[in-house]
Amino acid sequence: LVAVYGKYSAMWKVAKTTTTAGGEQEQQKDPRLGSMKVPTNAFQPYLLDGVTRPTLKQRMGSFVVPIAPLFRAGVCAGLVGYGISALLIALRTYLMPSYIAATQNINIVYASVYTGSFMAIFSNLRYQVLQGILEPVVDSTLHRLPWLRAICIFVIRFLNGLL
Repeated sequence: LVAVYGKYSAMWKVAKTTTTAGGEQEQQKDPRLGSMKVPTNAFQPYLLDGVTRPTLKQRMGSFVVPIAPLFRAGVCAGLVGYGISALLIALRTYLMPSYIAATQNINIVYASVYTGSFMAIFSNLRYQVLQGILEPVVDSTLHRLPWLRAICIFVIRFLNGLL
């Protein structure tokens, strides 16, 4: 439950791409780290204005910007997943008093913070590579076949979710 909620909420909501199905740039504002504009991805050749090349500092900033949303998604995933699991075990124990759970009780808050930290670090790195290297290769290779491009992006993201 934790993995399903966390990976897919991060993949589809937090780590958005900057192109539409047709490959055109969406009209959106550059992400900011304080007052500094940063690219949406560390490997992006230009900021969203399509002209300005990001500096090394701005590229490093693009690793920092998604940390909070990914941490939030991980904490929510932990609370939902571990919370539902604990609730189901408690319900089964209540309905069947002779039932002995094969698992140990864990602190749901600590597990959720751990899950959030994991997503903020490792999922962030994976999404930077996925959206900064793999998806642009698919975009440039399949730009004339948008339906095939969409299928390939979906499959790449789906397979990433299985990791």
